[in-house]
Amino acid sequence: LITSSHKSYRIIINNVIPYENSTAPYLYFSLDNGSSFISSINSRRMFHKMVDSTQGQESQTGVGYAHLGTDLGNDANEGFYGHVDLFGVTLTTTNWAGGYANIIGRHDTTSYWWDNALQIEKGSASAINFIRFKMSSGDLAEHDISLWGFK
Repeated sequence: LITSSHKSYRIIINNVIPYENSTAPYLYFSLDNGSSFISSINSRRMFHKMVDSTQGQESQTGVGYAHLGTDLGNDANEGFYGHVDLFGVTLTTTNWAGGYANIIGRHDTTSYWWDNALQIEKGSASAINFIRFKMSSGDLAEHDISLWGFK
């Protein structure tokens, strides 16, 4: 539940296993309780391969979701973990909100971690009151996700 009694939020991803292979975790944000979603989110992901020094970056600009990781797998007993910190989502004095995410999981058969920065263009000085977590394709085979609010 997103309310004005909290200024910042943290989404804890304790374990998510996607139903389909090679799918990505997305976050969608709404100003009207999920009837429609913000269409202009900028995000940048830095990726780091866990077994060697391979690293790089990916970005999306002006899309309707925050992209948190790339082509995560659904192998048996292997999910992904992390957190998303959101700032300014309930403020009504600014037209944008921001966030930071850190996700650890398998891309193909290798472990990676992704550092993410999010710029959420609200379009007006309105509060975000609904967040949807969803995979780019398919459902969740297993999930343990929680939301924490901070004053």
